[in-house]
Amino acid sequence: EPELRNGEAWLGVEPSGLYVFSVEQGSPAWEAGLRRGDRLLEVNGKPLHGWSTFEQLRYQAAKDQQPLKLAFLQNGQRIEREVMQKQTVEKDRFDNEHPVLLFGAFEDRRASSLVEVEKIPVQIPVGKALTKAVRVVPQEIGKTLQGLWLLASGQLSSKNIGGPIMIYKVAVQSAEAGKDVFLQTMGFISINLGLLNLLPIPVLDGFHILSAAFETIRRRPLGLKARIIANYIGLAMLLMLMLLAFKNDFVNFLLN
Repeated sequence: EPELRNGEAWLGVEPSGLYVFSVEQGSPAWEAGLRRGDRLLEVNGKPLHGWSTFEQLRYQAAKDQQPLKLAFLQNGQRIEREVMQKQTVEKDRFDNEHPVLLFGAFEDRRASSLVEVEKIPVQIPVGKALTKAVRVVPQEIGKTLQGLWLLASGQLSSKNIGGPIMIYKVAVQSAEAGKDVFLQTMGFISINLGLLNLLPIPVLDGFHILSAAFETIRRRPLGLKARIIANYIGLAMLLMLMLLAFKNDFVNFLLN
């Protein structure tokens, strides 16, 4: 007789977290024989206590380039299978590619979506807030610079560039999520705009700083003709960027 560990076991019920709710046909889980209603037991000899444990173990197995040695209960019978997960790529609406580790079996999330989680606001002193800002702001600057590099190198689709409509949409969504999220989002947008202004593009402050440094080294100012040509080039670049942003806004938010 199995050991009864808690009140749920005494009553003959158990958590549904390890029961398979759905299986995608043709997926590795389907090919292994896993079906709706089966109960996951072990992965690579390690007992499972919840779906989150299963997710951690399957991602670790993929990282180690190892198959999943899966044990599950089907119609009261213990079955053991070796499953090789598939690496696939999905695209979002901006044509960005995201790697996806495909297993093909899913838990039932309906119950958790019905539970309203209580959020408790926590106030911290101003000093700690400033300390956290000193730590967070450089991280956000790094993310922005990384995004600019991905755009410039073509690794990130230009469809991610947005204009005022995208900013409005993001602001509305963040405001609906709460005051703290809204303020964080506005701060992130401000960091983005500040870094863009520091790019060495003519008519932006970044170019003026660069030209001032160059003039200091040369010990004479740039010629008037060179300044005019540089300003025309910078203005043309900004206009093209604005047209691209407006086009993306129109396609992504107005047409869709």
